[in-house]
Amino acid sequence: MGIYEEIVEYTTEILEERYFNVFHITRKFRIDYDIAQFYVDKMLKDEVTSEVKNVGIGVSYKVAS
Repeated sequence: MGIYEEIVEYTTEILEERYFNVFHITRKFRIDYDIAQFYVDKMLKDEVTSEVKNVGIGVSYKVAS
């Protein structure tokens, strides 16, 4: 399983309906912010997550229902 698949699994199964931001990914997987943002953007493109602005600090995301 690649890192992208692990991130998708983490966001869809662990976080489920909670909002998250890029820092959740950087902390959990110990990867650089730019790399984490790349994967979050890929999840948006693949419609795994949806973007929700102004939830907490910065841009937040939520698992697409």
